[in-house]
Amino acid sequence: MSYHYIYALNVWLLLCPEWLCFDWSMGCVPLVSFPDGRVIAVAFFWLGLLSLLAVSLFYKDTFRQR
Repeated sequence: MSYHYIYALNVWLLLCPEWLCFDWSMGCVPLVSFPDGRVIAVAFFWLGLLSLLAVSLFYKDTFRQR
């Protein structure tokens, strides 16, 4: 789960680079567990990624018909 949080955090840093860290491997980002609130960020990241994938796969024909 912590690796998935790192993915979501990196996407957020691409969109809004307010704070950057010198090294992600030395404990700068604490580990994520299930009763943690950061699990919601991971869920939003994967839902957004999967929805973009679904739109790109299933809605190509709609744009061709227009």
